[in-house]
Amino acid sequence: MPDFRRASCRNCGQHKSKVGPISWGGYCGDCARDLLVANIDGLHTKSGVPWQRWKIGVAENALGPEVTAALFKAGVFAPPLDAPVKGR
Repeated sequence: MPDFRRASCRNCGQHKSKVGPISWGGYCGDCARDLLVANIDGLHTKSGVPWQRWKIGVAENALGPEVTAALFKAGVFAPPLDAPVKGR
């Protein structure tokens, strides 16, 4: 669903007059597709940021944010990602 307030893509920075509507997430159609494919590939190959976020999300759901934060500090998970983890 397009967000008519956005003027450019968060990923490639191109204006909506060149790439078409910008989604509520802030991405043009091409970048959204590329990010989706990268996410699916990361989960399939069990590597990269998507896989780390999945592991942290499962741990938070099963153990709670406090235990997950303690495990993170103990080095069970990889170094910090680009996005903060709840409970840290």
